[in-house]
Amino acid sequence: MANRLNVGGEEQGTVRTPTNGLDTTRTPASGAAELTGVAKGVHRINVNFSRSAYETLEQLAAAKGKSMSEVLRDAIQLEKWLTDAQAEGWHVLFEKDGRVREFVRI
Repeated sequence: MANRLNVGGEEQGTVRTPTNGLDTTRTPASGAAELTGVAKGVHRINVNFSRSAYETLEQLAAAKGKSMSEVLRDAIQLEKWLTDAQAEGWHVLFEKDGRVREFVRI
C-alpha cells in the first residue's frame, strides 16, 4: 500500500506501508519525518565503531552466517550473562587440554 508522505505541509514522496507490522512512518517532536522500517517495540540506535571493531563485527557475522545486528544482540546477551553470573559470585572458567583459565574482567 502506498501513501503520500507530508512533512510540514509539503509533499515529500511515497511511503510504502508494509503488511508485516513494520512502522515505517513516525513524526518525532521536531516534526521531521522519520522512516524507520523498525517493528513496533524494537528500538534502533546508531553506533560508531573504529575501523578494526567494524571489521571484526563483519568477520564475526560472516563466520556465523548472521547479520551484524544479530552478532551485537548475541554479544549483549553474553555480556548480561557474564555480569549477572559474576555478581552472584560465579567464576567463569575456560578449559582446554586439561588446562583451566578463569575469565577475569579488567
